[in-house]
Amino acid sequence: MQLRGQSPGHAFISYVREDSDDAAWLQRTLESAGVRVWLDTAELWPGEDWRAKIRQAITADALVFIACFSRNSLARDVSYQNEELVLAIEQLRLRRPDQPWFIPVRFDDCAIPDLDIGGGRTLGSIQRADLYGDRREEHAARLVEIVVRLLGGQPAGPAAPDFESFVTMLSRTRDAALREDLEWDTKRSAQSSAPRVETSVASGRLASRLQIPDGAQVVSRSQRRWIDGAPWSIQVSFYPMELVDRGAAKLLQAADITEGTVSYLQSVLGIRQASWNDDIEARMPNPDEAAFFELPADGLVPVLEVTRVALDQNGSPMRLTATSFPADRNRLKYEEDER
Repeated sequence: MQLRGQSPGHAFISYVREDSDDAAWLQRTLESAGVRVWLDTAELWPGEDWRAKIRQAITADALVFIACFSRNSLARDVSYQNEELVLAIEQLRLRRPDQPWFIPVRFDDCAIPDLDIGGGRTLGSIQRADLYGDRREEHAARLVEIVVRLLGGQPAGPAAPDFESFVTMLSRTRDAALREDLEWDTKRSAQSSAPRVETSVASGRLASRLQIPDGAQVVSRSQRRWIDGAPWSIQVSFYPMELVDRGAAKLLQAADITEGTVSYLQSVLGIRQASWNDDIEARMPNPDEAAFFELPADGLVPVLEVTRVALDQNGSPMRLTATSFPADRNRLKYEEDER
């Protein structure tokens, strides 16, 4: 797929064979945003002069060069990637320093080779994209955004679908208990996927918000939701593993908790949800969100992410729930009733 108003060109991905799976994932991520990608496994055919073909692909047709580094690549004294890097650095030296063209990518926590690119600069002076760890999807979305810009336009994707806005209530009234989850308009038909349950290690912001040590285990329960058959939200809730250890075993079951987790935790452990606080952030969708919500590839539709921390009667965090909504079909509404 070509970009609107853009002459033929592509993003060239340079990698070593040991990183083929990661390179293929990066290719799919870029192509899902309408970016044309040059990858040797798809572009080289039997009988072709591969050196001439790669030189042409880098020096004449590449509108952005993505160099993928890892411990695998650094361990190789001899590789085709080394030859590609020589050609790319030659091109980089011919280009203006203020016009990005060469993007280093890391597939793991490796060092970027300290190669001279001229003008007193090295590869390490170019901002990289880290495509590994917990923030892999977030960094991939940022990489896609800059590649689209470098290729000169917006991907020619489908127009955003025309939806009647979904109204999501985030409220507490005097006559109603705290609502356990973000609620939908009850006049419309809502469906949810079966919960996906995983255990993981909390760190950074998640550990801080739940007030648990870095390295403590958590249970996550994630679901995808639809309204009237249209994708509505992706929600994932994190619970300290301590709750399971104390007897809340249903949190580990990949099935709906029919009474709701708030009522379940109160009945089993005596933990009552007394309050909550919300953070709301607008951001670019990650590739998974863009695919599920069927967002246009031009990147102009953001998602709204509501992060709710629920507190028990003692003021201790009992759950963190992050819900992402596509901004083209959702309105968030708050109500407070103190009568």
